[in-house]
Amino acid sequence: MIFLPIVDRELRVAARRKMTYRTRQVSVLVALLLAVWVAIMTGRYGSSTEVGRELFQSLSIFSFVYCLLAGARTADCISNEKLEGTLGLLFLTDLKGYDVVLGKLIATSLNSFYGLLAIFPILSMPMLAGGVGWGDFWRMALVLVNTLLFSLAAGLWISARAIHGRRAMFGTLVLLVFFTGLLPWMGDEIKDAVHARQIHPAFKWPSPGYNFIELMDSMFGAGKVPEFWKSLLTVQLLAWTFLVWAAIKVPRSWQDRPADIKAARRRSRFETWSLGSKAKRNADRARQLEKNPVLWLDDRYRLQKTGVWLFLLVFATIWLWNFNRGPTEWFREDVINSTGLLCHGILKVWLASQATRRFAEDRRSGALELLLSTSLSVKEILRGQRSALRRQFGLPILAVVIADVLLVVGRLVLYQQWPWWRQQASSWLLIGSAGITMFVIDAYAISWLGAWLGLRCKNSLQAAGYTIAIILILPWMLFGGLFAANALWKGFNFRMPWTITCWLIIGLLVDLICIWWARRKLHRSFRQIATERFEGAPGHRRWWRLFRRTASAMRT
Repeated sequence: MIFLPIVDRELRVAARRKMTYRTRQVSVLVALLLAVWVAIMTGRYGSSTEVGRELFQSLSIFSFVYCLLAGARTADCISNEKLEGTLGLLFLTDLKGYDVVLGKLIATSLNSFYGLLAIFPILSMPMLAGGVGWGDFWRMALVLVNTLLFSLAAGLWISARAIHGRRAMFGTLVLLVFFTGLLPWMGDEIKDAVHARQIHPAFKWPSPGYNFIELMDSMFGAGKVPEFWKSLLTVQLLAWTFLVWAAIKVPRSWQDRPADIKAARRRSRFETWSLGSKAKRNADRARQLEKNPVLWLDDRYRLQKTGVWLFLLVFATIWLWNFNRGPTEWFREDVINSTGLLCHGILKVWLASQATRRFAEDRRSGALELLLSTSLSVKEILRGQRSALRRQFGLPILAVVIADVLLVVGRLVLYQQWPWWRQQASSWLLIGSAGITMFVIDAYAISWLGAWLGLRCKNSLQAAGYTIAIILILPWMLFGGLFAANALWKGFNFRMPWTITCWLIIGLLVDLICIWWARRKLHRSFRQIATERFEGAPGHRRWWRLFRRTASAMRT
């Protein structure tokens, strides 16, 4: 038996897979577009040194986020094997736990590592403009590779303990957010509480975010950071701890163990808390089955609704805690905008995950064909799925909209920018109104597009990724291209009202097109797609063939 056979197999399979090479092409294209955009936006008012620093900082932030999210994208690699019952077959051979874990690490990290490797030449381009040295570039490369390994190791550790892919992805995101942001924030709060000079190393060294921020501060601030290598080594050791722990856990995680009395009681209490008492469940089932069976399938889990409200409660508590320390600072325009973007973005991503889950899982398990064999029509199925989403996210979205209105009005009152027809007040009202409008319309578009992509894609994670890319990322890319084109041709002539209006129009056009297209596809092709085999990403091969034909015609 050869050494690490799964690693050998995964490398051979990846060498024949087209996506291995396309990932590098897409990474280079996105990094180049970002570099060109930053160079255009900063080249008109800054020197070459300032352009180089801004370019390096923007590319570093993009690469760091890319590496940090790699673990969440591939967190279902082991959990899906356990769910399908194929993980135990691997251990009927002479394979060990480290064989499976390292094989999955190579399989999940190859595309991400190749993408990062393709970004490095573009990341070195700012050195030509000045302001960035070779040492800064290589230290940043070490931080990015270290962050990628940490993210993938955390995802494998969570995947070895979880059963469902969505739970593994959510657990990985929570773990990464904890180590990246919450742990240094807790250390800073404790430092202020005990009046210490600096944060305790236990709160900052294990954080990839602290390692990245300290490197950026040493490059663009004053002096060197002596704790950089200590933090880098701590994150590296923590990543290998996750890998070793996963290798120990995997050989026993697939086995069925007899449940003891205490475990059965805990499971019964959790089921009662999540679904309600038996009498309440029977009453809800009888009432909702008459209304819509699909609504009962999605709406019976109270924990889903509770989770959204719990997130809003934690988010509001953190905001009010910081607001109590500095009321005026937390009503600044940039703070309110960043807070709104963060809260809106998390809720939209959550909504995309839920909107794609039902149809993706039911089609994969075959339950969707059974559902279509009943007397339910396609309209009733879609109505039940959307009603469940409305019950889970309707009131939380309304609460966030009310909070947004209070923040907009509160800033006007606090900074004495009233009445509304003044220039500053009217601009701020336009920003707030556009943000609230896009939040509501985006949520509506995600509910339709997520349902269609969940039906069309192989799994819910892939469908959620496409939904987020189309609804949340594509409008910003179009707006950034328009803004860069305007700056390149006419200079910075966009004023605030026109800028916000263009952003609103682009976002509304993308949302309306997606809503029209998804509704049309769902009503016309629901039964056909639900009974077909998976064909990969929606329209992927068709668009790629069209691109190749166009390129060939241009060459001839």
